[in-house]
Amino acid sequence: MLRLMTLADWRKAEGISQEELASRLSATLGRPVHQPSVCQWESGSVMPGADVAEAIRTMTGGRVTGASFGRRPCP
Repeated sequence: MLRLMTLADWRKAEGISQEELASRLSATLGRPVHQPSVCQWESGSVMPGADVAEAIRTMTGGRVTGASFGRRPCP
C-alpha cells in the first residue's frame, strides 16, 4: 500500500529545498514556479492548480496528492 506524505515531508525525505522543488516543477511545467508558492502549498494556505498538483503527484510517485498538502507554517 502506498504511504501518503505531505509535500514538505516528501521534499525533506528527498533532501531537496523548496527552491529546488520549484525549479524542478518549472522544468516540468515549462513555466516559472517560485519558492514562495511551494511554501504556500506546504503550509496549506494555498492549493496548487490542477496542472501543478498533477505534476507533483507524478514527481512523487503518487505519494503526495491533493489531499496531502501540509499544514505547516512558512519559514
